[in-house]
Parts: sequence; C-alpha cells; structure tokens
Amino acid sequence: MQRRPAAGRPSGTDGSDFSYRMVVEPKYVKVGVGKARLKIIMLLQVLVQLIGVLFVFLYSPNEGVINPFTIFAVVYGAVVFALGELGRRRSHVDLLQVYNGLAAFSTMISVLDTGRVYKQWMLSKEPEYLFWNSTSADVYYYCHMLLGLLVSFTKAYIVFDLVTHMSPSKKNE
Repeated sequence: MQRRPAAGRPSGTDGSDFSYRMVVEPKYVKVGVGKARLKIIMLLQVLVQLIGVLFVFLYSPNEGVINPFTIFAVVYGAVVFALGELGRRRSHVDLLQVYNGLAAFSTMISVLDTGRVYKQWMLSKEPEYLFWNSTSADVYYYCHMLLGLLVSFTKAYIVFDLVTHMSPSKKNE
C-alpha cells in the first residue's frame, strides 16, 4: 500500500522523470497555439458579420423594412460559429473542416448581402446628392468587404494548419 506524500508529488515517482514529464511534443503545442488563433479569428468573423448587419440597418433604402435575406445571413452565421466553436473545443477534425467550408460561404453571404443593400441604397439617392452623401457608405462598404475577405482567407489558413497538426502523421500508418 502506497502512502501519499505530504509534498504533493504524485505517488510512484522518485523525481528522476521530471525532465521527461515537462517535455510536450511540438505537435501538441502547435495545436494549442492554433486553437487560440482560431478563437480570435472566429470572433473577428462574428465582428465582420455584425458590421454587415449594421450596414444593412444604417443604409437601408426602405426604412423600416427588414430584409429576410439579412436575417438568414445572421442566423446562418450564428449556426456556423456554433459549429466551429464545438469543433475547436472538442478538437474534432471533421467539424473543423465542415466549419471551414460553411464559414467561407457565410462570409460570402454577408458580403454579398451588404453589397446588394449598398447598390440599392446608391440607386435610391438623388444624383446631385450622391457624391456628398455616399462617401461614408462607400468607405464602410469597402472596408467591410476587404475585412471579410481578409478574415476568411486567414481563417482558412489557420483551420487548414490546425487540422494538419491534429491529424495523425502519415509515417505511423
């Protein structure tokens, strides 16, 4: 029968395996770093979608009319985010790969919906006031589009890298 030492060290060790226990395989370190990066990029993706929704509500051509396509884009983005978060937390490679494809589609929907609203808003303005009133909307729309594409490409790279490190190595098979 083993006694529990008062020092708090696990039973059955004499301390000689300390250096062995402190070494973490680099693959697992890369997975941990990748999961942290993915969490940040997922939050940025949610921010990009919220910026798109804000644009749709700020510059809508029909005041008081909520577009069902916008609602679909928001709900779809929330479902994709939940799926990605589940895959990230549980380290499921298949869920992360599905998330990667669906999130690209979600970003595309968000950017296209913002572009559609932007075009309708531009067409609804009078020509003589178009230049003076559209500069903030132009900057807002193009920043949203570029930020969405940047986040989408970065996310695709991070997920691919994370899935590569989570998958078993081919030389062991």
